[in-house]
Amino acid sequence: MIEMAFILLCISSIAFIFLLASLLKSLKKQRIPRPRTAASDVPTVSICIPARNEMHALTECLERVLASTYPKLEVLVLDDASQDETSIIIKSFAHAGVRFVPGKPLPAGWLGRNYALETLVREASGAYVIFMDVDTFVAPRTVDELIGYGLGKNKAMVSVIPRRYDAYRANVLFGTLRYFWQLVLSGAKRVPVSSSLWLAKRDTLLDILNRLSAFGSEIEPEQKLAQEFKDKYSCVISDEELGVGYEKRWKSQIDTGRRLLFPLFGKNLTGFLSGVLFFALLNVPTAVVLAGFIEWQLANTLATILLIAYGSLYALYAKYVWTTRWWLAVVIWPYTAIQEFLLFIASVWGYTSKSITWKNRSIHARGARNESD
Repeated sequence: MIEMAFILLCISSIAFIFLLASLLKSLKKQRIPRPRTAASDVPTVSICIPARNEMHALTECLERVLASTYPKLEVLVLDDASQDETSIIIKSFAHAGVRFVPGKPLPAGWLGRNYALETLVREASGAYVIFMDVDTFVAPRTVDELIGYGLGKNKAMVSVIPRRYDAYRANVLFGTLRYFWQLVLSGAKRVPVSSSLWLAKRDTLLDILNRLSAFGSEIEPEQKLAQEFKDKYSCVISDEELGVGYEKRWKSQIDTGRRLLFPLFGKNLTGFLSGVLFFALLNVPTAVVLAGFIEWQLANTLATILLIAYGSLYALYAKYVWTTRWWLAVVIWPYTAIQEFLLFIASVWGYTSKSITWKNRSIHARGARNESD
């Protein structure tokens, strides 16, 4: 039994080294270079927001968008068959220039969010479009900073990993690792992406959408688009100057995790086995430490050191995406690792039982598929 504990700890240590190296590489690559020179001739920009039953957060979202200092901006909000007062809220901002775009019935094979993206891009008039979720927050200088970065780096698509400005809340402390996996599991075939807020050159995006087959059923459409943009794509982690944040309830994070985790590993038998092994290894140190309460031995001490190391790794990530109390990630890690394991199993079961939903719509009924990401 002791020998098995040592073997598992050794394998778990290898997983830790892989995650640490990958995270350090991503954090260096995804940081916005400073100082950044603002663009002298600014292009027109359309902010496109899909909304479905979002009356709880829509007003604050639009107020933040309208406080933008960017000089050439239009704002479009699509109401995707909301059953609450979302459409009324959108129309109440008409005096401020917000344009209401009515949603249409979904064509066969389309997911709601993908069709909203398609509709908004074709309705927009800006040279660039910024696609953002209702639960995403922007600062007055966000658009200026993002356009300046995109033009300066000659990028036609830029997605932004948002920060949490409310790090004392339970839905942050006990949240999922959605963007953590985007960073540490990225590579040549799978780039990190964010659906919270992303920028694209409109004519290039339209060209890609016109020639992409089965785009409407993509589980993670931003991933597919980023692959099409190739070296013209970049992902960055928001900082204080860029000012992109988000607030997502714990249940919403769980729903998103169920939708994305299994496809992240390939959504097949190999992916299932790889995912189970991977998440089990993350929880080995916790299991060995707990076993030490029966009889403490050297393996339990080594497991404690490795557990602290994993917690420190999580804290390193949290330091970039939480604005405060990031050090709490060290303490929270055991819970977080267990939650991710259970969430992966729930994701596998959801796809097996065809019970995954997206905004209360089944993704299976639409024939949604997943590319081998």
